[in-house]
Amino acid sequence: MKYAYCIENGVLNGRRFAVGCLTDTDHLAELRKALSGIPETVPEIEDAEDAEDLEMALAGILETYCPKETAACAMMMEMNGEDTPAAILIGNPHDEEEETDDELEEIQKDLWCAIYPEGPGFVIGGPKEVAEKAKDIVYGMRYMDQDPWESLAAYLNTQEITAFLYVAEDPNARGILHASAWNGTATVRLGG
Repeated sequence: MKYAYCIENGVLNGRRFAVGCLTDTDHLAELRKALSGIPETVPEIEDAEDAEDLEMALAGILETYCPKETAACAMMMEMNGEDTPAAILIGNPHDEEEETDDELEEIQKDLWCAIYPEGPGFVIGGPKEVAEKAKDIVYGMRYMDQDPWESLAAYLNTQEITAFLYVAEDPNARGILHASAWNGTATVRLGG
């Protein structure tokens, strides 16, 4: 499948956020319109008392605003004006079975997702072997308490993949959201 990405960032309930999604090329305009329709105030975010509540509210936003053709989304949001994102999530916005267990999950044909407790998370379009190697890179770097972003990006630049989403906190206390597909590449950072 030929994927396209769309990124939106802004402020929800006074908190900076960024969301990146993948969809098939036929539905890119619909996805852009849907994401631009996220309101500036969402009651569930206002009521969030901790990162888990905030992640649940963000998941609800993605499920509500992303068209059913959306293949994958990554979203991050700061907590109460802090520079560090308090919530990150990634996966298919319409799949309630997503887990944070370090396992690789095929969320569509040849579209692989992995998310680690407290991040990072990624989605890769391509062969399972590439996604497994990416998972090993992330796991190994996390085990050594190092940021996997640059090593993962360097590896994926040598592979033939159709799409890539990545979301995490980086060592400089800034959230990072990266998206790439046939229509280009973009990286957004919160904080700094």
